[in-house]
Order: sequence, then structure tokens, then C-alpha cells
Amino acid sequence: MVGGQAVVEAGFDQLQAGLMPLLGELLEAEASKIGLAGAVLDLNRYPHLARLHGILGDVLEADVPAELLTWLARLPALVPLLDADSLTPVITKYAFRSSSPVDRAFGKLLFFELLCFSQRLLLCGSRLRLEAVGGDGRDVEKIAEEELAKALENSAYGAELRALEDPDSPIRVLVARVSVALTEYVDDLKRELSFISRDIREALERRAEFVARLDEMDSADAVLLRNVGAEVMGEERLTIDQLRRQHPLVLDDVSNVAARKRVERIKKRLERTGSLAPEGGLSRRRTLGAFLLEALERNEQ
Repeated sequence: MVGGQAVVEAGFDQLQAGLMPLLGELLEAEASKIGLAGAVLDLNRYPHLARLHGILGDVLEADVPAELLTWLARLPALVPLLDADSLTPVITKYAFRSSSPVDRAFGKLLFFELLCFSQRLLLCGSRLRLEAVGGDGRDVEKIAEEELAKALENSAYGAELRALEDPDSPIRVLVARVSVALTEYVDDLKRELSFISRDIREALERRAEFVARLDEMDSADAVLLRNVGAEVMGEERLTIDQLRRQHPLVLDDVSNVAARKRVERIKKRLERTGSLAPEGGLSRRRTLGAFLLEALERNEQ
């Protein structure tokens, strides 16, 4: 990375200065003991944290515009040029070694979002939705927070992480741990499917079918229709404004009127064709997550 760690640290200082509302919410969340897993999903009390989390969550699901397909096809060749050696030590320093409460909270947030993102990338690669096997999409946040808490607490494990000479090691260790925790959690959910009642199994089958249909749609339509079918997903139905705040990358430019028209169009398509997929197929639909996975896989070859 051009300029090295000193430039990155200066950039972090400038970033913090521009994120004062977010940092205020972050410190309030720390003081209230709600935890990051709860705060980033609370649209009303912590809107800035929720927006940041929503943007990062939308990244893997967002559709790639047709005009960007050619450019993103070159992404695999760019991955080796993305040098994180100057970035990861700064995140580690802020979260594990800073004496400033603000710096520690900010570093913890960055760590948390990185661990959430890594889990979503893993789920994206396996084409698995937690909701389809009886889980909850919010379990990703819980796993990230639990593993991060173990690393930051005054335990032998936390002390070992802080003592590692390689500044990249804490991030690598934590990413590996959340991957294992997520895999074990999914395995537990699948085992439990053998012991559930018929009614619950049928409800999960309906949910799995609904999720599969959502994956046939573009990202904005999928978010809107999932909200319409919130009962099937075991979720609370939100207003369009709340959805827009929860999914700022996908819905930021979709007005209330446009959102309602989208939902009506989807319903009419379902009545006419029996499918939620756009007429003409989805051969050109690609997500940012798919491109990122391809880039990482080719870089490892």
C-alpha cells in the first residue's frame, strides 16, 4: 500500500474525525452493554452504525450493473495488488493496544465488521442461507461478537493474541475462528432438522423455497419481497423507510412509490408465470459477492 502504515494511521485519524456521530453511537452502545451485534441492527437508536453495517452487508448481495461487467471481469488480476500489510496492523493496534477508549471502540467495530463480512463471504461461496436450515441471518453478528469478545477479554487467549509479533496474526486467527464457529453452527442446525416436528419442518421447507425464489430476483426486488413475506421468514415487517436504512446500498435510490410499484409488479409476475424470476432469465445477473469470490479463488491458484 503506497505510503505505508504511517499514511494509513493518518487516514484513520481523518476518518474518525468525519465519523463523530457514528463514534458517539459506538461509545453509547459500549456503555449500554447492548453490544455491537444488537446496536448495528437497531435502526432507530443507532442509525449511523446500522447504516454502515447495512452497506457492508449489501456489498455481497448487490447486483452488478451491466456496464460494469467488463471492468469487474478484470478484478481477479487486481487482487494481488491489494496490499493489506499497512492496513491490518492499524486495525489490530486500535482494537488491542490503544490506550484511547475511542480508538479501541473504533478498532473493535472494524474487527467486528470484518468478521461479519468474512462469514457472509463464506455463506455466499457455499450458496447457503442460514434461514433455510432453521437459523437466523442475525446469527452472523452474534458469532462475530462472541469470538471478538473472547479475543479482547483479559484471558490467556486474549493475552496470546496481543503478544503475537506479526500484526496480521490476530485478524487471521479471528477470521479462522469465526469460520469454524459458523461451520459448526450450520452443522448443528442441520442435525437438529432430524428431530423437529412435522409442522416446524414444513415451515422450514416453505422458508427454504421462499429464499430460493428470492435468489432468482435482483437484489432490490428480493429485499422488498422478503419484507412482504416477513411472516414466512419469522421476521418483523418493516416500513419502506426502515428497509432503506437497513439496505442503503441496494435501496438508497428507490423511492416509496417506486418500491410499491416494484412489489406490485412482482406479485403480478407471480400470478402470471408462477415464478419470481424476471422474464427472459437471469443469465446476466451477477452479484459483487460472486465476482469477489472468483477473484479470491483465482488468486489462490
